[in-house]
Amino acid sequence: MNTKQNQSRLGDLVWKFFASVNLTIVTFLSLVTASVIGTIVPQNGGPDFYLHKYGEVL
Repeated sequence: MNTKQNQSRLGDLVWKFFASVNLTIVTFLSLVTASVIGTIVPQNGGPDFYLHKYGEVL
């Protein structure tokens, strides 16, 4: 009986994690950040282009 209670608690914790507003906000902000970076950084450039434009550090 104790094992079922532990599994139920674990299931509840997992469900609460995936249903949380905090996870939604973090996921949304990650998507926004990636979209902004993908919009600002020019695409399909060769390695020399990026090295010249952003330097070795970036």
